[in-house]
Amino acid sequence: MGLPILPQLIFEEQMIRRFFTHLAIILVLATVYFFAGKFGLSLAFVHKSSSAVWPPTGIALAAVFLLGYRVWPGIFVGAFLVNLFTEGTILTSLGIATGNTLEAVAAVFLIQYFIKSRHLFERARHVFQYVVLACWVSPVISATFGVTTLSLAGFAKWPYYGLIWSTWWLGDMVSALIIAPFLIIWIQKPLLFLKLRRWLEGIFLLLLVFAVSQFVFGEKLFFETNSYPLEYLCIPVLLYAIFRFGLHGAVSSAFLISLIAIYGTLRGYGPFAVTDPNLSLLLLQAFMGTITLTALVLSAVLSEQKRIEHILRKREGIEKFRAVTETANDAIVCADHHGNITYFNKAAKEIFGYASDEITGQPLTMIMPERFREAHRRGLARFLRTQQSHIIGNTVELVGKKRNGVEFPLELSLASWKSKGEIFFVAIIRDITTRRQSEKALQESEERSRLLVSHVKDYAIFMLDPKGNVSSWNQGAERIKGYKAIEIVGRHFSAFYPEEDQKRGKPAKELEIAVRQGVVRDQGIRIRKDGTPFFADVVITALRDENKNLRGFGEVTRDITEIKKAEEMMKHKNLLMLLLQVIALAANQAQTVEEAMQICIDEICSHMGWAVGHAYKNMPGQFEEVVSTGLWYSGMPARFQAFCRATKNTNFNLSKDFLGTVLVTKKPIWIKDIASEPQFQRKGLARELGLRTAFIFPILIGNDVAGVLEFFSEKNLEPDEGLLAITPQIGVQIGYVLERQRAREALKNAYSELEVRVADRTKELKKANETLKQLDRMKSDFILTASHELRTPLTSIKGYISLILGEKAGEINDSQREFLNHVKNATDRLSRLLSELLNIAKIESGEIPMKREKTEIADLLRQEVDIFKGEAAQKNISLDLRLENKTEVIECDQDKIREVFANLINNALKYTPRNGKVRISVRREELNMVIEVKDTGIGIKLEDQAKIFQPFHHVRQTGLEGEDSTGLGLALTKKIVEAHQGKIEVESHEGEGSIFTVILPIRSASKN
Repeated sequence: MGLPILPQLIFEEQMIRRFFTHLAIILVLATVYFFAGKFGLSLAFVHKSSSAVWPPTGIALAAVFLLGYRVWPGIFVGAFLVNLFTEGTILTSLGIATGNTLEAVAAVFLIQYFIKSRHLFERARHVFQYVVLACWVSPVISATFGVTTLSLAGFAKWPYYGLIWSTWWLGDMVSALIIAPFLIIWIQKPLLFLKLRRWLEGIFLLLLVFAVSQFVFGEKLFFETNSYPLEYLCIPVLLYAIFRFGLHGAVSSAFLISLIAIYGTLRGYGPFAVTDPNLSLLLLQAFMGTITLTALVLSAVLSEQKRIEHILRKREGIEKFRAVTETANDAIVCADHHGNITYFNKAAKEIFGYASDEITGQPLTMIMPERFREAHRRGLARFLRTQQSHIIGNTVELVGKKRNGVEFPLELSLASWKSKGEIFFVAIIRDITTRRQSEKALQESEERSRLLVSHVKDYAIFMLDPKGNVSSWNQGAERIKGYKAIEIVGRHFSAFYPEEDQKRGKPAKELEIAVRQGVVRDQGIRIRKDGTPFFADVVITALRDENKNLRGFGEVTRDITEIKKAEEMMKHKNLLMLLLQVIALAANQAQTVEEAMQICIDEICSHMGWAVGHAYKNMPGQFEEVVSTGLWYSGMPARFQAFCRATKNTNFNLSKDFLGTVLVTKKPIWIKDIASEPQFQRKGLARELGLRTAFIFPILIGNDVAGVLEFFSEKNLEPDEGLLAITPQIGVQIGYVLERQRAREALKNAYSELEVRVADRTKELKKANETLKQLDRMKSDFILTASHELRTPLTSIKGYISLILGEKAGEINDSQREFLNHVKNATDRLSRLLSELLNIAKIESGEIPMKREKTEIADLLRQEVDIFKGEAAQKNISLDLRLENKTEVIECDQDKIREVFANLINNALKYTPRNGKVRISVRREELNMVIEVKDTGIGIKLEDQAKIFQPFHHVRQTGLEGEDSTGLGLALTKKIVEAHQGKIEVESHEGEGSIFTVILPIRSASKN
């Protein structure tokens, strides 16, 4: 049977619409692919059909991934046309188009087979899989198809197969790594609805990326930086984009950096711009692929972390909610703003009889009797409209309906809250059937209970009328309070309260609370008939009839005096244990026994309420003498200072004083009234100050008494057996501190002895080392002395020959000039040979002997400048010496410092072209002399400046006079300067000249 006419027409119309939609997608994709391919091939340098920048790969991969395999014709048509209009034939274009199409299809197939997720870049594992499958493996198909087709057709030479293939593969790989993630992420999650602050931050990020990229890959306005690795400046900006905008920030920043980098590199700017443009693009693409992969992985890691934290928080919240609700005895039911049930806990299932799956989503009216359902609907509508309800926020009693139709009384507490603009409700429901039955049974048994109560003896149970007068009295009340029924019935119950409570109106207040709250409980002092107090636990309950009118009060009183005493004893024991723990902990942390004693005194006085505390120490081996430590309770009132002075000035007769008793028995003593004890030597002053009770206990180290602690109270206190029981432990804890202190002192003495022994051995080693240094110094002195003895006169000869040749001493004839030139050449050769040999010897010795004497630096420099004036005149170089008005005298080795200046001036003249300038200046800076040798010579390259002070390193410049050098002069110069506790620095700009700065201390320093 065929379809009816109307549905068939609708179906055919839908099919036609889908066909044209699909056709439009293919045409758009082919057009985009074509123009992107033309752009990529415009950057083809190694071959017309192979480019290191190939955006179509990323576009094709994203299209197939997002739209499905059915869009492959658009890729094929676009690839075919772009290659047909570039180079080759129809067959070669078909072959290349086939490879490009298979590349995209294969990439998506591998992604779907292995990754199996539409969100490729939200997990680090998926990112790595994507890179391997879509960026490394799939481009092999396109590169192999394309290059092989071109080579077989003769459009590419086989020897260049590998170069063309690698360029092709790299272009496809980077496109799949940058273009495809950019399109997939922004199409899947467009991020259109952001707050204004986030939009502004995003614009700032793009501007920052543009600025940094332009700086790295654009034309430099002020200086050339192509030789510096500035490309790494892109990484911090990329990290900022990742941490603030995640995947969107990562792919967008990488895409923008790539565009600017390609444009700048092709124009010859940036760190990857080299002579070969194809190599430039290959290097750039490798860098962009690397940082993009890093950005994707880091973004995925952050995304995973955030997702895990969200899941954990959500799961934790759900688990906590379920842990509470599923273990609750009351039914907990949640509903949405439509009144439909969204949650039904375990207790609700048991109460109403419904399973969770059959009740969830159903209206709340299913658990109500039908007669109440309409009122519920009206109340819900009114609450949603006005946000007002007399039920929400209160506890009410209603009627519920079970699954089997049985109605039962329930107690309902209802609350509401808002989430994302919607209102939700939660109801806590309690089945009060049993309670109602119990209330009824209670009423029925009230009379029976009254009979039973009258015979209870351990509790005083009696009734009060609404005014608080006693209306009934049981045997327990008679036993506890001492009144007979005939004596108390009709009297106000305030007779049981102490007089001060009656004055404060406490009885009336308790009745008011009972009326308001239903019941009041109090623990406090009550009075018996004979006036003796006792500690009572009292419960007063307001009694009401069925109409909730007050009928009176019921009071239950229990005598808990013995229980309270036991509690006080336990509390006191706990206080004593806490005191012992605090003192033990403090003693373990104390560094000295005095510190431990002070802590012990303060803690005992503050915890136990004693007014005065004091510590003595026992003199070792002298039983007849105890000495005050001067340690007293830090919180002691000022009026007891007289007692402190008297204690300090008292010479105790230990044979007649309690202190002696403690020293002998090594046990604590409790003195209830010290003012009446003749054995207490300070009893008169204690009586005046109001001190009554004292206890004294020893501090023990093993079986020896190391000290005594005494405490005084202003009250007459009975012996505290608990306190007396823990005092030995307190004394032992302080004794431990003293033992540790003595052990530390012994260890310190042993350490001092060990230091003396180590010092002796160190002196012996130092003496042996000095002997070795002296032998080595003798060798170095011999070599350096020979150097100075030969080189200094030779330098003078050279200088004077130069002066004679420059006719500074008068005119010379041609024969004399010829002979003098021979002499000069011979002395030059001899000087270079001697300098090379002796300088090598000096450097290898590693130590330069110093012969220090007071030297005027200015005189030394004048002599050196005079020597080199002839050489400077030959090259028409201005040799200028500038001195301050006053120069300092320093202690130095004149010959060696002269050699430093000669070497620096010689180098300045050597590397300064004709008509240049050399200037030597001397100045004082704080405690140093600063000598600068500045020239206008060829300068030193930046990479050579860090090496010129190394042995055998020299800068060669073609065409300069005297450019030959052994490379040892500056190395030796540096060693001489450092041997004088100075330093040498260089500042140079290529083509502008150099400045060598020597800094020498004015005061004499110890020899190296």
